[in-house]
Amino acid sequence: MLRRILAPIALATFTAALGGAPLAAQHDRQAGAIERTILQSHNVPGTTYKFVEAVTEVGPNGVVPRHTHPGPEIMYVLQGSLTLEVEGAPTRTLTPGQTAYNPPGIPHGGRAGPEGVAFLVTWVVPQGRPLA
Repeated sequence: MLRRILAPIALATFTAALGGAPLAAQHDRQAGAIERTILQSHNVPGTTYKFVEAVTEVGPNGVVPRHTHPGPEIMYVLQGSLTLEVEGAPTRTLTPGQTAYNPPGIPHGGRAGPEGVAFLVTWVVPQGRPLA
């Protein structure tokens, strides 16, 4: 069952990472703008949860306001950089190829670097609940 859940994530990650021009070149991002593109969403069989996968892009020096999610969040930076602030953890800057895990219900936010940031993100959330 785990393989059935993880296979689509791996495929989407590979596709996003190798899918042609860099994400910043595909979208004209304004300074500070945040854009989320949902890639897929599926119910987790035998549970009341769903996983949602998206690419989030934040324009140069853009702020991601503090927020929480009802389930875990996993991030993979595709390009640019993000200074991530998670309550109870040291602030850190993520660059391409680095990952982060944000536990459910824990406030977090951040700031994109001068070149902006694009990251692949996966959430596991209760069905019917908003992402944030």
